[in-house]
Amino acid sequence: MMRGRLRIKMHAAWLACALATGGAIADDADPTQLSLEQLLDLDVQSASKFTQKASEAPSSVTVISAGDIRRFGYRTLADILDSVRGLYVHNDRNYSYLGVRGFGPLGSYNSRVLVMVDGVRLNDPVYSQGSIGREFPVDVDMIERVEFVPGPSSAIYGSNAFFGVVNVITRGGRDLGHLEASAEGGSEGARKGRVSVGKRLDNGLDLMASVTGYRSSGADRYFPEFAALGGGDGMARGLDWERASDLLFKASLGDFTLQAVHGVRNKGVPTASFQSIFGDPRERTRDSQSFVELRYEADLDRDQTLSARLHRGRYDYRGDYPYAGLVSGSTIVNVDGASSDWWGSEVKLVNRSLRNHRLVFGAELQRNTRKDQDNYDLSPATTYIAERHRATQWGVYAQDDWTLHPNLSLNAGLRYDHHSTFGNIMNPRLGLIWGIQPALTLKALYGRAYRAPNDSELFFSSQPLGWKSNPALQPERIETRELVAEWRLASLTRATVSGFQYRISDLITLTTDAGDGQRQYRNIGAARVDGVQAEVEQLWRSGAAVRASVSVQHARDRDGNWLVNSPRQLIKLDATAPLLGTPLHAGVSVRYASSRLARTQAVVPSVLRADLTLSSEQLIAGAEVSAGIYNLLDRRYNDPVSDAHVQDAIEQDRRTFRVKLTVRF
Repeated sequence: MMRGRLRIKMHAAWLACALATGGAIADDADPTQLSLEQLLDLDVQSASKFTQKASEAPSSVTVISAGDIRRFGYRTLADILDSVRGLYVHNDRNYSYLGVRGFGPLGSYNSRVLVMVDGVRLNDPVYSQGSIGREFPVDVDMIERVEFVPGPSSAIYGSNAFFGVVNVITRGGRDLGHLEASAEGGSEGARKGRVSVGKRLDNGLDLMASVTGYRSSGADRYFPEFAALGGGDGMARGLDWERASDLLFKASLGDFTLQAVHGVRNKGVPTASFQSIFGDPRERTRDSQSFVELRYEADLDRDQTLSARLHRGRYDYRGDYPYAGLVSGSTIVNVDGASSDWWGSEVKLVNRSLRNHRLVFGAELQRNTRKDQDNYDLSPATTYIAERHRATQWGVYAQDDWTLHPNLSLNAGLRYDHHSTFGNIMNPRLGLIWGIQPALTLKALYGRAYRAPNDSELFFSSQPLGWKSNPALQPERIETRELVAEWRLASLTRATVSGFQYRISDLITLTTDAGDGQRQYRNIGAARVDGVQAEVEQLWRSGAAVRASVSVQHARDRDGNWLVNSPRQLIKLDATAPLLGTPLHAGVSVRYASSRLARTQAVVPSVLRADLTLSSEQLIAGAEVSAGIYNLLDRRYNDPVSDAHVQDAIEQDRRTFRVKLTVRF
């Protein structure tokens, strides 16, 4: 009996780790009894704002499970997303940025991907920032799964769903059981602790609370650019530190869920960004993000489901940058900051009363009650920017999932949005999904999306700092066409191939006015990207699994020039297997990115790096032990960075390690 339970547990773990498409397995389902076809048809939530089979979704959705996160030792949301085909992450020693299908503009703060937690928008109204590093306000240990929906999704999500949607779905009380505690330590003085409690009571009340603290001393960093400019030996000592804390609370009873999220991240910046003094320990940033949400979802009858949500959010940023003062030998600390508050609501009805139709109708409203931007010197006190704005945006959308034939369906969606800053916009989406045979599905997808200009682009203005506003900015637009083929080649093998093309117009680009020398954002950019992606997954009855993907894309601007920070090839390999004769399980991740252009047109060389994680739930009763080595081969590699830096590319972490213990009571 015990051996049977252990066998079921092992199969459930490796199936969850191996599958990159799918969703949560129902409580009453035995994973060992599901065929690969059934596993590929598990439920996803984010593609259409209702639960549907992955094979029916109007996108090639990728799901990263909690098992993946544990087996491969992912530490941040950035690590998780870096495992998804077609995505790549770059870092400037302060923030992590996400590139999608060959488009990764420098310094854009992930504004062209919508980032959500349990369906709640996190992109703030000042920078449109979608946080994915330590500033993301949810600990990865509290993630049940991450769904990435590639392609334009403004037809149901509105602004920022430009290249795709990231929806982080968190764990609940019943997922924890009772008490869970975790402690970890590693290179560069990194240490993290977490305590989580959760329980589902007999009356149906599901409660969960979790708190996390993280600290890192960081490594000393060498910057040859500053050594050449006379900045001592070019070493930034003790400046790359980081501190973060997260809080997550959920309570569910019947049709209602109350959720609260709060995260704070403080980061030392070693790069002397924005022409600040190199080596000064006062350069740092602070990000704080919170939201509270009340959600209601109920079946009105067997054919209709109504959901409504009300949430309030807040985001605060502060950056301290030391500069040389007017008096010789003196220094001034310049403070750059933003504060935003907003509340939002959404009502959605899913109707299945019409034969062969699944209809979705919804309306969203967001009121940005505060959108402040400030820039000032501490001493002597001098104010350069003090912008105060409010704004309102609302949208209505409709979608029909129409079954034309038992193996042919049409997904059609349309959304109308109004923004008080620029006016109205409408975006459609179409998806034709054809199950040619049980082993082969084809998807023909088309969509348009937009990104609204944010307040930083619209209103950031200071003549002494060399910036001027542009309230006439219009939204960026994208039009995408994609063909997807999914095969089940054998009972334990799956393959996906997709070809895509997208065109971007009215791209918001930072320029310098030749007349007055002031910097200003304008709608003057354009881009076109053509690409193909392929992914293969192979499972073995032994518990081993491999997922490999190749992405090839050609990204160019309106003049046919290669885009900055756009690798033409991405290759990814994730393999997991039990180590025979031991209680250990190994997870290996390999990432290759071809060369990229820096903003100076210098070529940043290609990089091949690998991570290794060993884990076990058998070494200590009731506990999981893991150890990870990152950048296993100790490769030197750089990431391109924006013109906020003297450097055009910055070296990333060499080999580091982490050990972790999780105890469940």
